[in-house]
Amino acid sequence: MRSLLVSVSAAVLLVAVIGCASASSLANKKDKVSAIKQLAKNLVKDSSDQEMADVFNEVYNSEMSSKMYIVQATTNDVLNDFMVANGASSVEAALSSIANGIPDRDSKTNTQTVLSEISVKETVNRLTELKNTYRDLTEIQSAVKPMPSTIGSIQTYDVQKYNDNFNGEWTKAADALGDFYVKCGDAMMPAKTPYEISNIIGVYQKAEQEYLTQSKVSSVRNTIYNLYMNKGNAFITLVKQDIPEIPNKDSAINIRNFASSVIEEARQATDAFTQALSYKSFDSKAMEAQKEAYYYSGLAYLTGAQNLPSKGFAETGTWPVYAEGQFGYGNTLDYKDARDKQKDARALAVKYGRGDGVGYYCCQLDYDLPTKHITITYNRDGKEQTVNGEDFYSMDKLDQSSYGGMGADAFILWGNDFDYRVNGKSQLWSTGLRGETVTYNYKKDADGTIRAYNSYGKEIYTFTTTDNGETYVYKSDIKMDYTFKKY
Repeated sequence: MRSLLVSVSAAVLLVAVIGCASASSLANKKDKVSAIKQLAKNLVKDSSDQEMADVFNEVYNSEMSSKMYIVQATTNDVLNDFMVANGASSVEAALSSIANGIPDRDSKTNTQTVLSEISVKETVNRLTELKNTYRDLTEIQSAVKPMPSTIGSIQTYDVQKYNDNFNGEWTKAADALGDFYVKCGDAMMPAKTPYEISNIIGVYQKAEQEYLTQSKVSSVRNTIYNLYMNKGNAFITLVKQDIPEIPNKDSAINIRNFASSVIEEARQATDAFTQALSYKSFDSKAMEAQKEAYYYSGLAYLTGAQNLPSKGFAETGTWPVYAEGQFGYGNTLDYKDARDKQKDARALAVKYGRGDGVGYYCCQLDYDLPTKHITITYNRDGKEQTVNGEDFYSMDKLDQSSYGGMGADAFILWGNDFDYRVNGKSQLWSTGLRGETVTYNYKKDADGTIRAYNSYGKEIYTFTTTDNGETYVYKSDIKMDYTFKKY
């Protein structure tokens, strides 16, 4: 019997210790709002818990007193202090003066906005404190509402409940902070460069994050959408101006560096229009602009790659592959000549062993004249090498004229697409009558024969192989035999 009493007494003591430790941990918790909410929840279950009641009474009254003191100041008081500090008659005038004082704010390297200024920072901090305090008061009173009016057992406490519309004040304070951010953004408008637009977008996005009134959220989101569109258009303008200058650079390193900067401008444009679409999904204006941006991004990559000497591809050999991807992104293939540019990118990629395709170049041409058989050989760049074993460039001008310019053919297999090329140009046009899209595909027989078809299912080329695809022969309708070798 004594053993049982000891066990029961130990259990009671253990519960008391655990209860005391729990109340103590809540009393020492840094997040007082969270502590009050947990204490309130415990006291709803057992309002006579003296330790919980003692801690609640201390923490709750202290926290409410502190927060009610903070909200004695209004958002108008905070904004008036801001105007006085800047000697201005309005918030807008004060912000405009601060914006005008930012040095080189339209430069590429500047990251400053009016939010960097000390009085603006202080105002943001005070408005944020008001908003957060009303939020805390809302959460505290929501937790306290279901509690009994009296708590404790030995020492009882009356629970003071507040009927103030803290939730409504929370919304007002959040909207006031959002409004201040919007005025900060407005003060920096209009922006002169896409880099400045980027800085301003970040200011309006802070307003978007703070607003609690849906109409205000919608309004600022529309502003951000327009700014992203402006940013994208500004970068596209730069890209269009810069792409023609890429070939004019006098060395591989200068071509690479300048093309890289143009590629970055194009990336900024595509990103801007993508962000615009995140604010207005399926917006036709943004979708069309995005197509244009991906097209010029691909063109920047392709132009850079096409104009680099062969030695430059050691570092930039992926550019044709990136170009191919940009031209093929989404609906970009429908924009201008994107399909043909994609073919150019693929041809360049396979030539340098890049990408997912395979390419073959004409290494030999055979045909018969009335008196003799002619065999012309070519290198991978389509340049004549020999005519019936004689060095092409040692021949006289008349013979060079007779045998020159008949090679430089190639064909590219990429996925299921087929592309026949002469002198670096696709011979299979991507658009037909009345805007109809014409595509070309192929299939490979068991013996390695390649049969190429147009989009109507007509076979237009047949290539045969005797060495498992290392070389192919095409016998043309004009009785010329083209031998192709893998790049």
